[in-house]
Amino acid sequence: MRGNSAVAAILLTLGLTACVSSEQPFVTARDAHFAPELVGQWSDSAARERAVITRAGPAAYAVAYTDERGEARRYVGRLGRLGSYFLLDLEQAEPSPSDSASGGGHVPLVLETIAPRLSFALLDPDSLKAYLQANPRAIAHRKTKDEIVFTAGSAELSAFLAGYLRRPGVLSERSVWVRRSP
Repeated sequence: MRGNSAVAAILLTLGLTACVSSEQPFVTARDAHFAPELVGQWSDSAARERAVITRAGPAAYAVAYTDERGEARRYVGRLGRLGSYFLLDLEQAEPSPSDSASGGGHVPLVLETIAPRLSFALLDPDSLKAYLQANPRAIAHRKTKDEIVFTAGSAELSAFLAGYLRRPGVLSERSVWVRRSP
């Protein structure tokens, strides 16, 4: 999942097969906070993909994503803080039964900056697979054909990611999106 359109890959596959996901939230409602600078209309630098992010509660977001082919999907998200990063926990707004059968429902976007540009990356699945192969008891998880699904609770996920994100090479290539309008 490398490349400049990392968000496209993850959002398009969120309901099907995300490479790294979780059965439990990465960010709980209690730990979520609202950052108004995340709200707005965003697009990749080529303006082929876009996302409209709106407030969906005291500390939640609604994300309407449209890919370069014009296909749209809707997500709900919570923003949390994890060390020097923000973590946007995304879940498909209306998953079908076949979506949840493939793996976890929560996918993390690791945000380095929110404004004036949205800079983010995903957990690199190859790096995570190698780490978990060498450290299988580091965090509760299961593997499917194409993905890693965390099965640990939210508190354990946060503790694991706080340490894991300090390791070099654990994130995919960063994507940078620009705000098109507030």
